[in-house]
Formats: sequence, C-alpha cells, structure tokens
Amino acid sequence: MSVAVNPVLARELRVRVRSWRAIVALLLYLLLVALVAWVAYESQRSTTVGPFIDSVSATETAGIGRSVFEWTLLLVLLLVHFSVPGVVSGAIAGERERQTLVPLQVTLLRPLSIVAGKIAAAVAFILLLIVATMPILAIGYLIGGVSVADILRAVAGVVGTTLILACVSAWCSAVARRVQVATVLAYGAMILMTVGSFALYVAVGVLDDRDNANDPTDPPAGLLYAAPIVAVADLVAGPDDDVDDGLPFEALAATSERNRGEVRDVGIPYWLESTLVLAGISTVAVWRASRLVTTPAETER
Repeated sequence: MSVAVNPVLARELRVRVRSWRAIVALLLYLLLVALVAWVAYESQRSTTVGPFIDSVSATETAGIGRSVFEWTLLLVLLLVHFSVPGVVSGAIAGERERQTLVPLQVTLLRPLSIVAGKIAAAVAFILLLIVATMPILAIGYLIGGVSVADILRAVAGVVGTTLILACVSAWCSAVARRVQVATVLAYGAMILMTVGSFALYVAVGVLDDRDNANDPTDPPAGLLYAAPIVAVADLVAGPDDDVDDGLPFEALAATSERNRGEVRDVGIPYWLESTLVLAGISTVAVWRASRLVTTPAETER
C-alpha cells in the first residue's frame, strides 16, 4: 500500500499536526536554532574580525558563514538524535499498551504497512522542523563560505539520520509491551550507535597507540559506520577547506580514514560506506518490527 494513502499515516498526522503543541514545539525549535546561529555568528565575527570591520577579507567572511552553518547543523543533528527515539518509541508500544493494536492487526493492512505508517507519521513533524530550518542554514550561504550543494547535502544527511533512528526506534517499540520500556530501549540503541561507536573507536585507538608507539594512531574508520553523525560530517565538511578550522564537522570528518592525507580521495567515500551499513541496519529493523506486528500477533493472544 502506498504510504501516501496509508490510513495509519493519515490518522496519525491528523492527531499530531492539528495539536496546539505542534505549533508551540515548532516555535520553540526555531527560536533555539536561530539563537545558536546568532551566537555562532557573533562569536566567530568577534574572534575573526575583531572590533574593526572596515577591512574584512573574503576568507574571514567565509569563515563566519561556515561557522554559522556548521554549528546550526550540529544543533539540528543533536536535536534529531534526542527527539526521534522519544517520538517513535511509543508508536507501536503505545497501541499495545492501550490495547488498540489487535483491532489494527485484524484490518486489511499488512504488518509492513502498519509499521511504515507509524514510522512516517512519527517522523513527519520532525521533517517539518528540518524543512523549517533550511532558511537558517541558508544564512551561511548569504554570508559566504557555504554553497547551495552544502545546504542540500546537510538536509539530506539530517533526513537520512531521522529515518535511520526512526526505523531502529520502531523496532524497539515493536519489541516492548510498555511505552516506558520502548523509550529506554530506543534511547539505548541510539546511544549504542553513537556514543558506543565513538567509545569503541577511542578504545581501539588507545590500544593501537600503546602497541605501536612509533606509528600514528589510526583505528579503523569502519568502527564508526553505525554513527550517522560521522557520515553527515564526512558528507558536509569540505576536505580541502581552509576556512573551517576548529569547527565541529571538520573534527568529526577527520576520524574517517578517507579524510586523512593522501587517501582522502581514494576509493568509495566514507559517507557512502556508512550509509550502506546504516541502510542495512534500518532494513533489518523494519523487517523485524513488521514480523512482530504480524496478524494475529502471538504476544497479543
């Protein structure tokens, strides 16, 4: 069944979008993102330009624009990481807790359609927030140092991160019988994918440095494949930029082997490798969630 006419999606959208809480959440979100963009602009301007702005070079202007763009994008990614599990974790577990999952299962909808509708409805509002952020991200383009392609890649990266986390959270929601348990599982999975990947990467780097003191520390970049934020950083951060020193995505992208010295342009890009791995994780998660929502579900008998 097409997602566009999925009755689960249609009903969930009516409930979520028509609420006054959606308007308040959108307003607060945009105010927070705009505040971070303004702070990044003022901080970079005062550091780079100083009190005198009569002679500002193109490189300095590009540095200001790049700073606004990257710090704003980092905030959006962090908000996605912390909001998606909370929103999606109750999609299926909430139906089970309210004892309304069985009537949904005995309809003509396939289990995959139920899961897809729940995921789409849960992330639809978050995608609205991402679209609303584009004008703020475009401030970097107006100042300089950011291209339209950078903005499009950034939006694509955030949307992809949202979908990946939503699929994994839906799996956690299908496994649990209570919303609280599903929420804990969803946040645990998100932390495992991000913080856990970085912890493993650092631990392997420490062991490598201890065993080979004379060699540079270079743990495999594949250890970070499950962290979507690194893939977005590799996709967004310019490999040869001279204006983004000290910015967040430069440091994150530097963790991949593809952005080290002479090997940065060799072979498949790191972000594509990570995307393939994350797509596989998402596919397995949706498949397992749909199996757990089969009609009739054994756990609901």
